[in-house]
Amino acid sequence: MDFVIPVFAARQYLPNPNADIEPPQFVATKRRPFGMVEKGNINLRDRPRVWNPEGGYSSVYSMSFQFGDDHIVVPLVTDAGKIESPDEAIDRFALTGRHLGKFSTARAAEAYADLLHKQQEEMFGGK
Repeated sequence: MDFVIPVFAARQYLPNPNADIEPPQFVATKRRPFGMVEKGNINLRDRPRVWNPEGGYSSVYSMSFQFGDDHIVVPLVTDAGKIESPDEAIDRFALTGRHLGKFSTARAAEAYADLLHKQQEEMFGGK
């Protein structure tokens, strides 16, 4: 399985891709991010904070990988507060289906992962 790791960093189309998304706790912005085909199903307001090996604290330390036609953003931080490897994160997605968002391109997934990192840093006062 191929995956892209800019570490930070089933198709559903909505009739209006610029529509507000509710509830916002599952997306980093109120507006649908560019290229998003499915919002995440992980509550962004209730994430554990763990010490990041690159310095500072992380709550969604994430990666993206391609799965079928979609580019999936998943956290490397588990609900239990452990940082896992990319392979473990992919396996967890395969078992649970939990993700931070599905995107039409790798570039859109990476841009969202960066936006999410900044949003979480502001929310929780990270690095």
